[in-house]
Amino acid sequence: MNTKDYVKSLFKDYEETEALRDFMEELQTNLDDRIASMVHSPKRRPL
Repeated sequence: MNTKDYVKSLFKDYEETEALRDFMEELQTNLDDRIASMVHSPKRRPL
């Protein structure tokens, strides 16, 4: 499942409005950015 489908599934029971579409788009972008930063960050050594 990609992030777009995941975010859409979270709000499937809500009435789709312009505000909700904007919010879902922002949420998806933030999630994509967070995933990318975790994938590309240097690995931390355990304590």
